[in-house]
Formats: sequence, C-alpha cells, structure tokens
Amino acid sequence: MTRVNNKNKGLYRCKGCSKEFQNDFALFQHLTARQKRCLNTACFYCEYDENSPVRLSNHIKERHSVFECTFCKERFFLRTKFEEHTKNREGIVKSWKSGSLPGVSEWESYDELIERLTPDAVVYQECHRVKERLEWFMRHNTSYKQCHITMAGSIAKETPLRKADVDLILFMDKFTTIEKFIDTKKEIIERFQRHVENRDMNWAHGLRFQRRTPYSIQFELSVSGSSTLMDVDLLPAVHLLQSNCTFSERDALYTEMKCMPEMERKHCVPCLSELQVQFVKKVPDRLKQVIRIVKNWIKTIREEERCRTVRCYFCELVVIDYWLRDGSPHHKIDIEDYVKQVLYQLCFCQSLRIVWPDEYDFLKYRNEEDRPIVLDPANPYVNVAPNMKDASRVSERAMEMFHRYGTVKHSHLIPNHYTFQNMALTESPAATLQRPADTRIDIGDSGLNGVCAGDVALPSLTIPIRSSKPTSQEAGRCSWRCKCVAVLMLVTVAVVLGLIIWGINL
Repeated sequence: MTRVNNKNKGLYRCKGCSKEFQNDFALFQHLTARQKRCLNTACFYCEYDENSPVRLSNHIKERHSVFECTFCKERFFLRTKFEEHTKNREGIVKSWKSGSLPGVSEWESYDELIERLTPDAVVYQECHRVKERLEWFMRHNTSYKQCHITMAGSIAKETPLRKADVDLILFMDKFTTIEKFIDTKKEIIERFQRHVENRDMNWAHGLRFQRRTPYSIQFELSVSGSSTLMDVDLLPAVHLLQSNCTFSERDALYTEMKCMPEMERKHCVPCLSELQVQFVKKVPDRLKQVIRIVKNWIKTIREEERCRTVRCYFCELVVIDYWLRDGSPHHKIDIEDYVKQVLYQLCFCQSLRIVWPDEYDFLKYRNEEDRPIVLDPANPYVNVAPNMKDASRVSERAMEMFHRYGTVKHSHLIPNHYTFQNMALTESPAATLQRPADTRIDIGDSGLNGVCAGDVALPSLTIPIRSSKPTSQEAGRCSWRCKCVAVLMLVTVAVVLGLIIWGINL
C-alpha cells in the first residue's frame, strides 16, 4: 500500500478557523490569542462566560482538568503538560525488580513463560484446516459459490496465546456495494446457522452452535477429532479495499463511510480486517512476544474484573505504539523492559490517545474525541480503547504491579517556574492556567526527580507559578503583612474616635 507521510499534519484542530496544530498547548495559545482579538471572555471549552481572566483561569483548572496522574493525583487540563509530567518514567521502570514479569511463576523461567504462551505448530495447522474445510463447504453445499475465506484475528497476525479463537472472514465476491451486502447479510448468517444446527458439515467433530450477532455467527468444532474444540467466529464481509490499495483509495472509502449512519458503518469493520492483519503482522517477532505477555496479563484482568471492553487488539496497538515511538527497532528489543514500559503506559489508561497519522488524516474523519482513544489503524471510525470504567480498572491493576515489584512513594515538590513566549502576565489565562505538581514520585534510591508538568523552553518571559502549599518564607511574609494591616486599622480607628470626642467637647 502506498502511504503518504503525515507526520507534519496537525493532531489538533481549531473548531473556529480549522487551523491544525501539533499539540494542544499550541492550540491553547492560538485560542487564547484569538479570544483576545475578538474580545471574547467565554471559556473556549464550554462557553462559560466570565469577565475576569483570573476567574476564567480558575474555572478552566477546576472544570476541565481531566488528565490525572495515577501516581501523584495531580490533574492537568492540557495533554501536553500531562505527558511531560509522565514522560520521566526512567526511575519508576528501573525500580522494577529484574525477572519479575506478569504471569511468571516462582519456579518458571523467563524463556519458559514465552514458550508456555506461544502456541505450537499444530494449532496453526488446525486453524488453517478449519478455514479450508469451511471454504470448500460454502462453495459446494450452499448457494454462495462465489466466496472465499481469509484468516483474521490473532492467528493471522501471529500474536495468539495458546488458547485462541479462530476468526474467519467470509468474503462474498458477488456483491459490489456495501448497501446490497447489508440487505443480504442477515439471510447469509441465518442460512449458515441452520447448516450448523443440522450438522450438515459431517467432517466436523463436536459441532455446536453458540450464538449469533448482527455481524457474525459463533460455533465450536474440531477437524482432527481431538477432544479440544476450537471456537470459531465467522463474519460475512465484502471487499471494499484490496490489500495493495493506495492512500487515495483508502481516503475515498473513509470519506464515503463518513456519510453512512453509525450502524451501517459497523458493517464495514470486518471488510477492513486484512488491513488490520497487515499492520500487526509486519512487526518483529520479539515484539510479538511482548504482545503475548501483555495480552496474557490483560486476559487475567478481563476474567477477574469482568472488563468486557478491554480487547486483545487494544493491547496489540498499545505495544506497537510504544515500539514506533521508540524508533521501531527490529533487533535491539529488550522484551522485559518493553513489558514494563507498556505497563507504565497502561497506568494512565484513562488518558491514552493513540492515533496513526501515517495511516490516514484522522482529523478529516472524526469531529469528536473520546477518552481514552486508541484508533484502529485500518478504520478511523473505530475506537478500540475500553470504556472509562474498564480503563480505570486496568490502570489500577497496572499500578498494583509497580507497587508489588517496585518501590513507589510520594513526596512534595518545591515551587516551580514556567516560561511562556510573548504572553501578558495578568491577562492571559495561559499564565495562570497550569500549576506545577504539588507532589512528585520518588522511587527508592533511584530518585525520580522533577516529575512535574515540565518547563516550556520559550525564554522571552518567565512567570513564577507557586504551588498550592505556601513555603515557610511565604507564610512569614503573609503573617507580617497581616500584622501591618491590623496596626493601621487600629491607628485609623483611634484617630477617628479622637476626632469625634474632640468635636463633642467643643
């Protein structure tokens, strides 16, 4: 597939003028300047109107600080400041005890864990045998002669655990448009369900129907006659894009999908499964081992916490995102370190924002942004991140791992300074909008220093911003001012009383 480099494309867009920016801090500066030019005093997040810049600043801090550090509970309203606050992860990750990975038992070595999670060649052979038999059955025993089946899911991506489902995409070649396919999709699923319930596939052992959805049919079977049954998900689909499609072809399809109703757009998800497989399958084998370890940990959380919206595909994308930001190494991948780094990212699961500017211009297709957001690299309309409730559970369990295998404790931060360029000290909300953290994370002897919102290196103007807890010098200075004010008030009262008495005597 031909790609276009979109790294210079903006990741944030102003709703007023459609100008794009690389981060939300630059967008905030633009909104602040635009607000001053238009003499507008309303909050540009919720239209709350406030004449005082200070009160407007306090309103934004109180109402729109949605990013919270899991470790120190400091809150931020700008993602840029939040990411700077969490960027210095060296101390936290290095405090993790060596050899302690999630899923590793005391008597199990690191290599034995990977071997236990990796399925053997028999599993892959069984899956491909199921695919071939089902494809032969559809062509010779149904009216849908023009069809073919492709493998999808973790088996096709080569990232499965030892016990994995078989995801199969049934492409109906005779349909040329998505509208005609949607009208016939329900009939296709119902017919195949009758074949399963009637046991028409006499080559399948232990064939049993499980359930049906508007998009798929699920059943279990065994081809070789073994006692272990395989769970099969069969999803009818139609070809919307070829595997070697160009960037312009993808853009045309995504633009067409934008005009579709949401329910109709969901029918396009299995049609783009080949792009998902290509995206994940291309990563190095060592990174796939990292994916298996993280998926095994997530699987435990799903079972214990009942986090139904935490998907395996979400885990794969979180790992790949960290790998890309690490420079996409192919040989120098420290599996143990990568697992710890990904778990650290999952400590802030509620605030994840993973997009793929090299795959498509997502701002062109999405008007609203969810939290958390992990976009499907094959489909800009699909957010594979869990809901906020399940994301909080994942974050809590990731924190437990660092408390169990690391040494995390809290201590107060000293007052910090920020620098902003060409911004008024008293009028700009940006000058008072972001405070440094009142706490920092101290990791035993490793000493993670200066974990705060970060300094913006724009040296034209320095604005001191104090922490919420006053220092001893500030407390003494405040006490001295209060005493002076009290003395002045007493002197004023005495003078007034003296004048009144003098007037009475006259």
